[in-house]
Amino acid sequence: MIYSEYANGDPLTVIEFDQIEGLNLARDTSFITDSQIYLDLKDGTPISFPVSSDNDGDERFFEAIRKKVGRAEVPPAEQP
Repeated sequence: MIYSEYANGDPLTVIEFDQIEGLNLARDTSFITDSQIYLDLKDGTPISFPVSSDNDGDERFFEAIRKKVGRAEVPPAEQP
């Protein structure tokens, strides 16, 4: 499950791994700007969220999602 939180800790967005159809990482190694992970859900909904590239955390998080989706090849998500 992937989710982001409101300031009080309540889930803002909850995505089950089995709902992910496509996945893409737009990596930014700048200290100023975060990388973006893009998801296409099976119902056609596009989702994106920022991730820090510090210590390659963006790549590790992206790879962890890809593995949890459970397919060797996940088609790339559309980027805006």
